[in-house]
Amino acid sequence: MRMSPKLLRRLEGKTMLIGAGAQKAGTSWLFQHLERDPDVYASPIKELHFFDAWLGPRRLAVFDRRYGEKAAQMRQSLPRLIAPRMSRAVIERAEMSEDRMAYLRYFAARVRRERFLIEFTPGYSLLDEQGWSRARRFLERAGLTVRPIFLMRDPVERHFSALRMQQRKGRIADAGAAFRGSLEWPAYCAHGRYDKALTALWRAFGEDRVVVGFYEHVFATPERHLRALTDTLGLAWRAPDISERINAADAPSTPSAADIAAGVEAFQHVYEFVNARFGSEKPASWSA
Repeated sequence: MRMSPKLLRRLEGKTMLIGAGAQKAGTSWLFQHLERDPDVYASPIKELHFFDAWLGPRRLAVFDRRYGEKAAQMRQSLPRLIAPRMSRAVIERAEMSEDRMAYLRYFAARVRRERFLIEFTPGYSLLDEQGWSRARRFLERAGLTVRPIFLMRDPVERHFSALRMQQRKGRIADAGAAFRGSLEWPAYCAHGRYDKALTALWRAFGEDRVVVGFYEHVFATPERHLRALTDTLGLAWRAPDISERINAADAPSTPSAADIAAGVEAFQHVYEFVNARFGSEKPASWSA
């Protein structure tokens, strides 16, 4: 379905901030912090899974199906004209699987005077250079400037945090017991491949357009590092509430020394990449 020129003009000159990862590296917290800025319009759905379902690995097309199923249930229970805000958003997300322009309409119909639009989907870290290049062309043709944001966290810590999340959801029995074996799960470890994710982003957008931050720095010294991130994006500084962690474990545990050593070995190429590209900027607390 085509988009009316009048509606399309509402996107011209605005900046799309796309949170591209990494999973379990503070993206939910950062999204919530940024959405409180009056100059930012935030998607009602934080993780739209639009570009990964469309342009990512084939297995990620499952998100189109999941949103389709949710939307079907909502259409049966609620007439669209009176559907709550989130229900309408889910229905419109489902339409994106068949009509890519629905993504642009989703934002154009909602934004007012805000200069920035945001949506954060950590799964976007799995896109390759070709996928990101297509996403960039798609958005820029609508008159948008695109600024990807990528947060990194110690790969071993991030991996273990993701396991704890799966434990809370009841998908695994014990994160600690599953840790060593999970290092052999390619699809699971892919979220920690910062080397691949950043290389794809840099090649598609240029290094100057991609905003990179470290989870540890953002929470330890927000006055310096979060301010640097928002300054780079052109956003006004607002003091954050760093005590408000989103999707954090209720009782954080840590991997054993042996597990950490195994994790460092599994992600050695990632540590080497970050050390080479970021040097002293890398948090001193990282495992390698």
